[in-house]
Amino acid sequence: MPLSGAASVPAPPAVEGGDMLHVRLACWQPAPDLMVLDALPPGGRPDRGQLTLLANILRAIGRLEGPLPVVEYIDWPLLPGGDASMSGAREAVALFLAGRRAAAPFAWLVAMGEPAWRCLSSAAGAGEQIAVGGAQAILVPGLSEMLADPGLKAVTWRAIRALAAAPP
Repeated sequence: MPLSGAASVPAPPAVEGGDMLHVRLACWQPAPDLMVLDALPPGGRPDRGQLTLLANILRAIGRLEGPLPVVEYIDWPLLPGGDASMSGAREAVALFLAGRRAAAPFAWLVAMGEPAWRCLSSAAGAGEQIAVGGAQAILVPGLSEMLADPGLKAVTWRAIRALAAAPP
């Protein structure tokens, strides 16, 4: 899976169609117990506003003491013209997360944006929690969605506020 560092370029939403998905997931592990995925359009990168919002959210729940760690990316499909199926995306994300959990176990996963949720489950929505490979996933709006509609920050806070009380 292509992995690289952060930059800033705003971009349109991920491309979805039926059982097909073209998306980039930005991945951070800001604390030992937490992994974050944010859905981006293919080739997209989080911009300064998104990074600032993510850092503020993570600080509010006690999961970020310094700067954000370097972002990594999961691109789907893996190759241009390759398998773009939702089932393939779910398998690729599950393998990525299993590898991460084997190297550095985490208990929580915050999945931001519907394309990220769909890579984890076919029947889940904003504010829900689901079990994902030994971790508890919290599904919240994407960073770009929260910046476009600040009211969605309240949805996110309600979903993740229990993490603020849980020790990292």
